[in-house]
Amino acid sequence: MNFLKHITIRMALLSILVIFLLLWGGVSTFTLFSLNQLTHSLHLSSNQQKNINIINRGNDQYFRVVTRLSRAAAYRQSGATANADRELASAGVALKNTQDNLAKFKLQSHESMDPILTDKTIQSWSTLLSKGIEPMVKAVTENRFEDYNKLFNNDYPPLSREFGATVEKYNSTVDIATEAASLRVETLVDWCQRALFAALIAGVIILFLTDRYIVSYLVRPLESIKVHFKRLAEGQLGRPMPEFGRNCVGQLIPYLREMQNSLVNTVSTIRNSTDAIYTGAGEIAAGNADLSSRTEQQAAALEETAASM
Repeated sequence: MNFLKHITIRMALLSILVIFLLLWGGVSTFTLFSLNQLTHSLHLSSNQQKNINIINRGNDQYFRVVTRLSRAAAYRQSGATANADRELASAGVALKNTQDNLAKFKLQSHESMDPILTDKTIQSWSTLLSKGIEPMVKAVTENRFEDYNKLFNNDYPPLSREFGATVEKYNSTVDIATEAASLRVETLVDWCQRALFAALIAGVIILFLTDRYIVSYLVRPLESIKVHFKRLAEGQLGRPMPEFGRNCVGQLIPYLREMQNSLVNTVSTIRNSTDAIYTGAGEIAAGNADLSSRTEQQAAALEETAASM
């Protein structure tokens, strides 16, 4: 980890921010992708459920047509015209409803469904109405009960069975697709939770490592520089500051050493100058003493000369 001593604080912090950006950018991208897939799955499930509801309503309505036609035929054969007309009107309404549901089913989106199965469902439904239900309605309306019985007993049953089998297969396919979509949604949610949890752990680790980096390569070196300045202030100029790399704090060390050397040179110069001044002052004092002694000797000689004269 010594290489960290040679990285500037700015570069280190930018690297940490880039790592954070990449980490959360990746997690955000994956989360957005998962949400998009989740939305798509829910949309497909919603459309499939709508299609199932349309088929079930259409199936229910065509059964109502058959039931009311049977009653209408019985009423007409017994001479209860009013009851027969009422049942026929109700059958007409039910027939219109199932035709509307068929048209709506054709316009619905059938994404993720087998196109062959969808076409077969539409075809069997249309065939049931055009070759089974509608001719029976027309036969009862025109009092052609023999034709109605022939249609009801011969033509209608295989068409109804085919449509019922197709509807059952369609419902089974939708159930399988719904289960697969639910499993896919659960998987995406699980992976999103794992990604977020992993990102949280990675964020805590990066935060801890960042704190250790700042303490080791910024706080402690600055504390050492502060202690060294305190020694310089106390006059301890002989202890050099150790090297600390080439980061922002380490780049101060050469200047601090240069300043310390300058202080040492200045103090040495002052000390040498003081010693020279002290030596010169001593020599001047000795000269003054010698001169004073000679002056006294000359004065004594003059006194002796004066006395002899």
